[in-house]
Amino acid sequence: MSLQTIPDAQHRMMIRDPADQDARERRIPAAVPPGSVQDRRVRAAHAVKRWLAACLGVAVLCAVPARAESPATPADATTAKRPRIGLVLSGGGARGIAHIGVLKVLRDLHVPIDCITGTSMGGIVGAIYATGTPVDEMEAEVKAIDWKEVLKDRPNRTLMSERRKEEESGYLARPEMGFRDGAVQYPSGVLYGQNIEQLFGELASRGERVSDFTRLPYPFKAVATDIETGTPYVLEKGSLAKAMRATMSVPGAMAPMEIDGHRLLDGGLVQNLPVDLAQKLCADVVIAVNLGSPLLKGSELDSLFAVSAQM
Repeated sequence: MSLQTIPDAQHRMMIRDPADQDARERRIPAAVPPGSVQDRRVRAAHAVKRWLAACLGVAVLCAVPARAESPATPADATTAKRPRIGLVLSGGGARGIAHIGVLKVLRDLHVPIDCITGTSMGGIVGAIYATGTPVDEMEAEVKAIDWKEVLKDRPNRTLMSERRKEEESGYLARPEMGFRDGAVQYPSGVLYGQNIEQLFGELASRGERVSDFTRLPYPFKAVATDIETGTPYVLEKGSLAKAMRATMSVPGAMAPMEIDGHRLLDGGLVQNLPVDLAQKLCADVVIAVNLGSPLLKGSELDSLFAVSAQM
């Protein structure tokens, strides 16, 4: 190491050493003895500078993204997401309108819904909501339905002849019989459901162009009963209005709905709360709304309405 004295006003000397970066930038008073308090302060100041520089270097290295060694596993991807929530709506006759209130509560609580399954009235409410219809709009449309006209299952009287109008008895529904191949043909239900199917088409008009129900804004499936086999039939494609009509075809009251060669009745006969269907469709977590009533005792099954309610 070589020392070079540079006279100046303070009579300081600069340490010149190409091999020592700190020494080139450090000025030490010539009169300060080594090991003194002032000398220790100067050395401590330079030590702090070196420590700060080292910290800055570590921060820069941490800011540079490391090269990915392997793609994330599906388990890692799953833990990074929230659980998928499936909404299951049961049948329940007129009580099924209460499903709309459930949808309003879930909306107000900001509970996300990833898929919907339903049976009977639950399938109807679920299908309409799955098309993206706002729940307030749905509620207003249901309240505005003229059920008397819908259940007449007859053409509009303005389209009838005067004689046909006179023949009308004024009942909500009137079964008809006919002859074919020399035999009497009895109706398979009091209602054929043509007005109801038309109503469902209007309520679910947002989904009329979607043939795959899993591609609706909320993936959706409903359940009906295959009358020939007595097993559940999953409604997941085709006409949404026809699927809604099939899942609520109450035996005796409505004629079976034929879809793809299957004669279908109300899904509540075999699967009133299709939880497993929601789990297969998307759900990690299930919100199930059961509006079914407890079974009546034998002594209480004394009317047509009681027997219908038992189903």
